[in-house]
Parts: sequence; C-alpha cells; structure tokens
Amino acid sequence: MDVSICNVENGKSIISCGYKGPIELKDIAGDWQKVIAHEKFNDIDTHLLFDCREAEFAFSLDECHGIESFFAQFSDVLIDKRIAIIAVSTLNTAFAIYIEYKLKFGFGFDIKVFSTKEAAIEWIENY
Repeated sequence: MDVSICNVENGKSIISCGYKGPIELKDIAGDWQKVIAHEKFNDIDTHLLFDCREAEFAFSLDECHGIESFFAQFSDVLIDKRIAIIAVSTLNTAFAIYIEYKLKFGFGFDIKVFSTKEAAIEWIENY
C-alpha cells in the first residue's frame, strides 16, 4: 500500500492509500496501523481515501465478519473522518459496499464507495 497526503479545497487534507495487486484480509490490519500513525491523521480536517482500482480483494465475504470487531477498536478516532473507497471491478465494489454497510450502520462511520477519484475527493471536500 502506498500512502500519500494531498491538500484539497476548504483546508482539508486527504490521506490517500493506493493498493495494487491482491489485498489479503491480514494485510488490512497493518495498513490501518500505518494510516493511524500518519502525522496528519489526528488533524480534524484530515480524511481518508482508499484507492482499490488497481487491486483485487483476495478474501471471501465469509472472512469479512471479523471486520466489525477489527474496526471497533478505531471507532473513537474514525467517527469524525470521511472515509472514501474507490472500487471499479464488480467484485471489489461488492466487497466495498459490504464494508460500507457494516461500518456505517455498525459504528456510524461516514464512509462511501465511489467509482472515480474525482467523485471521492469532491465528497470529502464538501464535508
């Protein structure tokens, strides 16, 4: 996972995480630790973008059930962040929508799935 920061309109920043190749469920935990450790993460106007256009989720929906318990430990630090996921393939979009549903309705996260980077950034800018 490549992590970068970009500044957008309205003084907001985005921690952008780009994935390439297979995404294993076990890798997500380590990736989230990197994101949370980022120096800009705690800024109130910093939000998150996960770009999965060049990646493929390499796990099944049955394996996703642990996602809720994993993200429960971050609920206090993610509740004020917008989280955008970009997915284009049918499988990735299905997984991303499942994750969106679980985190939005399970924890109240402001998370949304997009098919383009431009739409995701615009959504974050309008927070």
